[in-house]
Amino acid sequence: YTYPPELADDLSRMFDYYMPTKFLNAEVVPSVTKECSRYAAALYDYDDWDLFSYVYTQSDNIHHLEGFSGLSEKVYQEIDRYLGELMTRLPDESTLIVASDHGFARYAEGLDLNEHFENLGLLARQTDGDTLDFDRTVVFHNMWHLYFNDDLLTREELSARGVAVAGGEDPADALIRFLSENPIRSADNSKSYPVTITRLPGDDSGDSPDAVVEGGYEDYHVEFWNLKRPRGSTVWRVSTTEAYDHQRDGIYVMWGTHVKKGVDTGARDIQDIAPTVLYLLGLPVAEDMDGGAIYDVFNREFIAGHEAYFVKNYSDIPRETVVVEEDTEPLEKKLKSLGYVR
Repeated sequence: YTYPPELADDLSRMFDYYMPTKFLNAEVVPSVTKECSRYAAALYDYDDWDLFSYVYTQSDNIHHLEGFSGLSEKVYQEIDRYLGELMTRLPDESTLIVASDHGFARYAEGLDLNEHFENLGLLARQTDGDTLDFDRTVVFHNMWHLYFNDDLLTREELSARGVAVAGGEDPADALIRFLSENPIRSADNSKSYPVTITRLPGDDSGDSPDAVVEGGYEDYHVEFWNLKRPRGSTVWRVSTTEAYDHQRDGIYVMWGTHVKKGVDTGARDIQDIAPTVLYLLGLPVAEDMDGGAIYDVFNREFIAGHEAYFVKNYSDIPRETVVVEEDTEPLEKKLKSLGYVR
C-alpha cells in the first residue's frame, strides 16, 4: 500500500502499527480522524515536498453513517484544527488547496439500475441469482458507470431485445437513448425516476467505462455499490443509515500568498484542480485533459510572472530517461519543446 515500499516500515516505527484505513463504525470516526492528522503531520515532515497531497476519508465515512450530526461536526473540527496548524508551517510561496471530490445530501429513495436493466431484458444473471452472466448482458452498472458488451452491441441484437436503432445511428447511442426513454417507475406507476446518462468518448484503454451516470437527484439517488448485491427491487425507501449519499456539488478553497483574498471564483469542476496544481508547479498542462486551471483565483502579479505551459498530451513525454552528462543538450531541446524548460 506504500510507495516507496519502505514507507510501511517507517509508519510502523513512527506509530507502532501500520494499517490501511477501513470503513469504520460512527463512534470511532472522530478519534480516527485525530490519528489521521498525526499521520498527515508525520508525512509532511517525511520529505521536502514539491507537492504534498493528503486525503481524509473520515468525512465521507461519517456522512454515510450519520449525515450531518454531532459526530460529523467533530470530524470537521479536527480536520480544520490540522489545517490551521499546517497553515502556520507552510513556506511563504506555498498554496493550500482544500477540495472535496463530492458533497453529501439526504435522499428518500434509492435506485438499482442493474435490476432495472434486467427487467428491460438487457442484463442476465447466472443461476445463483447474484452473479452477472456477462456473455448474455448488454449493459451493466457499477459505481455510477455503465459498461457495454461490444459483442452484443449490434443492430440485430438490440432489436431482438426491444431497442430500435435508427438508420445510421450508433448502437451505443441508441442504447443510451432507449434507457433515457424508459426510466425506472414506481410500483404503482405514479412516479418516474429519470437518470442522466452521458456517453464517454471511445478509447483503447480496455476495461474503461462506456458511459457515466449522474448519481444524485432531488429526492432519490442511484445506488453506488450494487454489482454483486441485487436489491430485488428497482426502487426502495432508504433506511436511516442509507439516507445520506454523494451529491455532485462539493467545495474547493484556496489560500496562500498568490491567492486573492475573499474572492468567489464561482462553481468549477473537480477536474479543474489537477490543471491548477500543475500550473502552480510550473509543469505543462495537457490539452486533452478534462478541466482547466483556475487562473482567476491568483493575484495579477503572480499571473504576470508565472507562464502557463501546454503539451498536446502526456503520451508524447517519455516515462523515464537516463542521461549521462555529455548527452544533456538533446534532452534539453526536447524538454524546451515540451514546455518543461524555459
